[in-house]
Amino acid sequence: MSGAVRVARNTIWLFGSKSWMMMLTFGFFVFAARFLGAAGLGQFSLLKGYFELFVSLAASALTTVLVREIAARPGQARKLISSAAAVAVPLALTGGAVLYGLAVLLDYSGQTRALTLIVGMALVPASLSLLLESVFVAFERGSLVATITLTETTLRTGLSVLALLAGYGVAALLAVLLLTRTLMLLHGILLIRRHLGRVRPHFHAKTTRSLLLKWRTFAVENWTTDLFWSLDIVLLSVLLGETAVGIYSAAYRLINAVWVVGVSFVRAIYPFLTRLYYSAPERYLQVTRQTFSVLVLLAIPAVVLGAHVSPQLISLLYGQEYLAAAPVLAILLGVAAFRLVNPFLSFALFAQGRQLASLRASLLSLLVYVPLLWLFTRAWGEAGTAGALLAASAVAAAGYAIQLFGPGMRAQVAQQVMRSLAAGVLTFALLQGLNILPLTLRLLLTTLAYALLLLALGLVTPAQLRAGAGAVGRTTQRAFHSGKEGAQ
Repeated sequence: MSGAVRVARNTIWLFGSKSWMMMLTFGFFVFAARFLGAAGLGQFSLLKGYFELFVSLAASALTTVLVREIAARPGQARKLISSAAAVAVPLALTGGAVLYGLAVLLDYSGQTRALTLIVGMALVPASLSLLLESVFVAFERGSLVATITLTETTLRTGLSVLALLAGYGVAALLAVLLLTRTLMLLHGILLIRRHLGRVRPHFHAKTTRSLLLKWRTFAVENWTTDLFWSLDIVLLSVLLGETAVGIYSAAYRLINAVWVVGVSFVRAIYPFLTRLYYSAPERYLQVTRQTFSVLVLLAIPAVVLGAHVSPQLISLLYGQEYLAAAPVLAILLGVAAFRLVNPFLSFALFAQGRQLASLRASLLSLLVYVPLLWLFTRAWGEAGTAGALLAASAVAAAGYAIQLFGPGMRAQVAQQVMRSLAAGVLTFALLQGLNILPLTLRLLLTTLAYALLLLALGLVTPAQLRAGAGAVGRTTQRAFHSGKEGAQ
């Protein structure tokens, strides 16, 4: 099986499971938004955001190292899993303690402080589950990751709906999270034993020490990125309260689809890029640039369309109480484009072993983000928070691209990005100008206009445009067949 087909197959499995998770959790989020109100939704979103942050701090960097090490040394998988767990558990326990300390320091309400204890207890099983998922990714068994994710998400969503219908609140939702993540860990252990044999928990000092040495740079870069994506709701909760977090989260939830696509694609392509870089460096550069170009061209029309319909979308999903989220959504759609592109650029550097280069770009964006976030949030509230995130995301993308592409290629990439942005701006202006027409007709005309602009600006050739749809269809069909065989 070719590398491209393996990547496509695993992307589809990972994206399929993440998409199902996204649809279930989004449906529940809309239900909870109307049920809890903006203040209750804000409290739940804040605590869930802290949960995701500290799980990532404990395990995400380890998963990146684990995928790379197992892909390079599959025979050492058992030792590597045990060593990674020996690092993740203390980090998760420390994270729980730090979370409670933050709740006290930031003067959250007594109820919110108490609920952080439930979140802290869920960190250990959630972190270990993430490590087990990375093992399946390393062996390119995306179907097993999908099985674990689908089971946990479906159970959690069902129990959460029942809890709200029974009259319980945020505490019950977090208790359900603790239960389902524990069951998810047990499910992952069963699958590991079935496919790898029994993995005995055992501390391997030499392996753990080697893992830690490789993990350090990944950890700092990952923690920088995690803090980057979490500071918004933390600062909003401190400056404007939990209701503002609820308004902001209502808009932010709508861009998660792009995040799911980006994460699924990056997790699937990372082992392939790593092997390609060491076996065929010139081919690696070609694939990297082409992939980056495609991601940019796909992200722009999604941003244009979403910004155009944001007021109607917010009103339809959440009701009049959340109308303040419409301008926030329009800005966050630009952030969504960077959430698709930036992880790919960062992991392309990881594949080269250039973690420090990725770290420099992340640190630069964080240094820009912190002061802008404070100033913009105080000046413009939730929309200001989104604007600061957009500006810092652009800085991060520029930093990654400068580090990744050589001097001779940077000018070409920059010109291509500027032409792509020009196509997006002109398409948005046309869409706004056709506002009197029915939405379906507007979409049809602007899609045609965007395709013509891509041709006129030299971003694609007629042959590429004609071949695009057919290539996507053929690759998807092959990947689904391959994925079915892999699952069997």
